[in-house]
Amino acid sequence: MEIITNKEINHKQTIINLWQNSNEIDIAVAFLTDGGYSLIIKLIQNALKDKARVRLVVGLNMMVSSPEALLKLYKLSNENRLLILYLAEMKNAAFHPKLYLFRTSKKVSVVIGSANLTKNAWEKNEELSVLNHYAPKVKEAIEIQDYFDNLLEQDYVSEAAYLQLQQYKGKYEKIKKAIEKAKEEISNEPYINKKLLNKYYDRYLNNKDEQIGLKDKIRRYKEAKKNLQEISDSPINKRRFTDLYSELIGASGYRHLWHSNGLYRRKTYVIENYKKTTALIKHIDENFKSKSTSQIFDEALEKSKSINGLSYNIFTEMLTTYDSKRFTVLNNNPLKSLKTLGVNIKTKTSFKGADYAQYCELISMIGKDLNINNLQEVDHFLNYIYMDLRDKNQL
Repeated sequence: MEIITNKEINHKQTIINLWQNSNEIDIAVAFLTDGGYSLIIKLIQNALKDKARVRLVVGLNMMVSSPEALLKLYKLSNENRLLILYLAEMKNAAFHPKLYLFRTSKKVSVVIGSANLTKNAWEKNEELSVLNHYAPKVKEAIEIQDYFDNLLEQDYVSEAAYLQLQQYKGKYEKIKKAIEKAKEEISNEPYINKKLLNKYYDRYLNNKDEQIGLKDKIRRYKEAKKNLQEISDSPINKRRFTDLYSELIGASGYRHLWHSNGLYRRKTYVIENYKKTTALIKHIDENFKSKSTSQIFDEALEKSKSINGLSYNIFTEMLTTYDSKRFTVLNNNPLKSLKTLGVNIKTKTSFKGADYAQYCELISMIGKDLNINNLQEVDHFLNYIYMDLRDKNQL
């Protein structure tokens, strides 16, 4: 017995060597692709020239077998009856063998394993098969040949017919379109390098300064909520608004309750529009529980357009202050960290409500994977990654 993988000696080399020296070739596979057809067509043509018999049983159940490849083989089988193509389509199960049987006058060689008749399966997939050689009259050789011959007698196996192939082609093309659409949707979903994520998280947990900083951050956001609540609940003058807002953004001489840096740079413009900013805070306070993430973001975005200096990261700071389990702040640091982890997010200035909702869901998924239910903590962790990358000049 020989073990066949696709390492030093692959399925392609093994099967070609066996095929070229055989008088009879019997193959039963779950599917045959265009790539697989390209590997065997010359082998079949040469075998037919040498008067060798070739029988192929190909499954249709999984809608993977190429109708074009099958039609070409069907045409060739009509031209030369030494080639016979059979189609297998079970009703309540799947036709799934991978059997390659080669016979000479002195020897029977059998490859049984995981490899279908595809280019990838024969050349580079992670596949495992066994190759055995038998004398033609031994029990094992007879039993394997009987298995193949009995397949041809089953109700679900029939010699290929043009009408059946055309019907299959129609179903195949519908399935192919659905698969391509699904692949496109999946390709738009974020992929995260979990190994790298966990590596960073272990380092983050073992960093005492970061853990102290996290506790301080959570405490500061509780204080920040009090500031927002005072602005929302009671009419306040410009001076009081200035004090409360300056504490949130960390203006000179004030506490810095929000985590984002650089918010103070456009403080003057926001304070000049303090009545509109107050209205925005009040709107978020009164609606964040009842409205969807997408909707509250779009409404806040629209209101912020009339407030010079009030950017995405400011009104998402407001959102996460009110509900840190549902909303996350939108700034550049975590976006750059996510890119390092394999996720490409569009620039924050192009975000709409649906984008922000998807982003919050992504941050929440990362949190669940790390057993974190507070998006502020996930943001703190992603900021740790950003700072680490910046310090190492890897951004």
